[in-house]
Amino acid sequence: MRTGVPILLFLVFLFQFSVAQDSLHTNRPRSIEPGKDITVSYSVELKSTKSNTGIGETYNGGVKTVFASGNKVRIRFVSLMRTQSIFLFPENNANKTAAVTKESGKDKYKYYLSEEEWKQYNGKYDSITCQLTYDSAVILNYPCRKAIVSLKDGRSIAVYYTDSINRKNFAQAEPLFSCIPGLVLQYEYRYKKGKVIYTATSISEEKIDPLVFRVPEKRVTTRKFTVKPVSGKRTELPVEEEDAAAENKDEN
Repeated sequence: MRTGVPILLFLVFLFQFSVAQDSLHTNRPRSIEPGKDITVSYSVELKSTKSNTGIGETYNGGVKTVFASGNKVRIRFVSLMRTQSIFLFPENNANKTAAVTKESGKDKYKYYLSEEEWKQYNGKYDSITCQLTYDSAVILNYPCRKAIVSLKDGRSIAVYYTDSINRKNFAQAEPLFSCIPGLVLQYEYRYKKGKVIYTATSISEEKIDPLVFRVPEKRVTTRKFTVKPVSGKRTELPVEEEDAAAENKDEN
């Protein structure tokens, strides 16, 4: 008669274990096929060590969205300071590899970049190196591994990425992550006044409207791309804010 109790307890344990396994399997995200459309949204959080953060403060609460469909990519950044997009065109378009558009303020403009100009535009990311670590995290249910990206001016960026999603054009659109073997779901810039953290908040496989990849034509002036010399020196701004700060200075 007593042997029934251990058996009953074993059956209860087996049932609970089975439920836990099913739950783990259900919550585990699956890999996204290379041909699928993908939209990744990131929140932007500023953590400042000083009361007056200047330009950096205007990025707090911003949203960055990466759209990818086939060989087309668009990166859109929206914050209090500016709304800007980068469009990456198919590789067979030699004269127009990318386009940069400023979509906010009274002075809305765009400029196209050839393959060589696109390399110049991303000159500060030349000679970057990646150091993969054993640290890990889980972001949006994706197991992620930590890497440290080092720039040639001595700055470093902490990155968490998943190898469940990997697209060649992601690295082309964001050369900062060209040495990362997967999709970056979180990264952190440290600078003199604090740090800025980008964290993925959603990943969608919904079909993307082709209009998303169309460069604005109306009420946007076309400028000629001007090469800005890369000093190789540190600034007090996070890496992604340097270009915006320089362009705002040119406009004023």
